[in-house]
Amino acid sequence: MAALERLDHQVDFVLFPNFHYSQEHDTYETSFGSQPCGIARSRNGYYARNFFCILFLLATHFRKNRYDTLLAVDWFEGVILSLYKFLFARQAKLIFYSYDFYFFDTVFSSRYIINRIDTWVARHADEVWNVNDAIRTQREKQGTFVRKNKTVPLGITEKVQLWIPKDTKHFLFVGNLKTGHNLIKLIRVFSVLAKKDTQFQLTLVGRGNEEEKLRTMIRSEQIKKNIHLRGFVTEQELLTEIQAGKYAYGIALYESTREVACVDPGKIKDYLSWNLPVLTTPVNAIADEVASYQLGRVMLGDDIFTLVDLFCDITVKEIQEKQKHIYQYVTEHSFDSILKQALV
Repeated sequence: MAALERLDHQVDFVLFPNFHYSQEHDTYETSFGSQPCGIARSRNGYYARNFFCILFLLATHFRKNRYDTLLAVDWFEGVILSLYKFLFARQAKLIFYSYDFYFFDTVFSSRYIINRIDTWVARHADEVWNVNDAIRTQREKQGTFVRKNKTVPLGITEKVQLWIPKDTKHFLFVGNLKTGHNLIKLIRVFSVLAKKDTQFQLTLVGRGNEEEKLRTMIRSEQIKKNIHLRGFVTEQELLTEIQAGKYAYGIALYESTREVACVDPGKIKDYLSWNLPVLTTPVNAIADEVASYQLGRVMLGDDIFTLVDLFCDITVKEIQEKQKHIYQYVTEHSFDSILKQALV
């Protein structure tokens, strides 16, 4: 939104709260002021509440705001803004900025329903922006016109200036503690590392359905001093730690799935926005850029001891070299640069 305003686009906005993280006292910002999140006891309750809440806000303020462009960033917002356009803003351009794609294995699943809704939104939007070519290809297979289908990757906003690396043995994971991130393997790797050198540490920020399993593994391996499960941490707290040189690399070890191949990982772009080199796997398009732009390391071997050797090999000089490349990459891939081209 800041990038749009810098490009001379007046922005009215609604930020949806993520129901996983909502607290009783939380609010979310709209151009009409702060609104209470409310607590949804289920995923369906979250969608139902926010559908009617946001539609009510838009409808009651549409006479004050004549929108030229409506920007939806997932299927849920796409439905709301499609309905809003039909009722109140026929002349507005609807852009569906698709950052995800929902595959399904059976028609008797929620993913099938989401896939159908998602496809309907893409077909009826005026433009469809996809974060990579893999999603664009899937959309074209499902009937989205090629002429309105674009690849528009997520931009990056630099949040931390260049910092002086001090610790080459402390690594950071930020994200959902769920299957698909190779977290079990990561714990095993750090169990081996801790026995080689007690200075090796791993900080895991976030929550998820694998949290208790990871906690049990850490206890059984007797490495509580080396692996820190911190739950939710504010970004400002993380930025302070990163700026102080506490971490060597950010970790994003994705498992190879159809879904992972069709994402532009926000986790990796967060690390880069913090000027933190990235250790990742070669399963999506951004891994090629991590390698070619020298933004970190791409893990080619899949066994534990290959990873152990990789972690042991990282030096301060290497981190400093990666930082220079990250700074240039972030500058060239800012939201300002990407949106300026996309809005032509």
